[in-house]
Amino acid sequence: MNRKTWVLLPIAALYISFLYLDFFGAGKYGAMSDMLKYASVLLCFSNALMTGNASYEKRDAALLKAAMLVTICADYFLLFTSFNTVGISLFCVVQLIYIYRHSRFAESKTIIYLGLGSLFMAAASFMVVRSGISGKPMLLSACLYAFLTACSLHTAYLAGKSKRYPAKNAVLINAGLWLLMLCDMNIFFSFAFSSNSISQPLEWLFYLPSQLMLSFSARK
Repeated sequence: MNRKTWVLLPIAALYISFLYLDFFGAGKYGAMSDMLKYASVLLCFSNALMTGNASYEKRDAALLKAAMLVTICADYFLLFTSFNTVGISLFCVVQLIYIYRHSRFAESKTIIYLGLGSLFMAAASFMVVRSGISGKPMLLSACLYAFLTACSLHTAYLAGKSKRYPAKNAVLINAGLWLLMLCDMNIFFSFAFSSNSISQPLEWLFYLPSQLMLSFSARK
């Protein structure tokens, strides 16, 4: 077996296992499912770490590893603690790293995105404070994350279109980020319909494949 097979087999086994528990466990195995989920993202992070000399550019691989390191920290807070605001805020950092990673050849755009993000956050803060909505810090973090996600998707698309990445890597980056957005949409709907859990089955149906694709996106 080659290295890719050794990576894919355990991740696939974990993926099938926690989806089975989530869809058919009737909520009885939440803790076990969360452990399996976290183990799977740790394996994705390990896969990114093992890129080494197989990367087509060392700086790009370093940025990917940084983003995935912050990702596993965010997942820890979302899966095992009640500090959801911290988890979402860390995912904002993840998106900032991806924005820089995919727009670093045109760094003026990164500055523009950061400036627009600051203005967006200021406007969102004003609206939330005036509205009197409860859970303001989490809502503010979610608003900023939504904006950064849109920026991240845009920069990834432009990076692929401009041939900054090899075709295979551009596909992995864009597919990974779009799957991540589909996960985020499910999280939004779970909160909109007053779900008590941030780890619903459909979210992880999209989330783990997104992390797996991204973990391969710096390889030649």
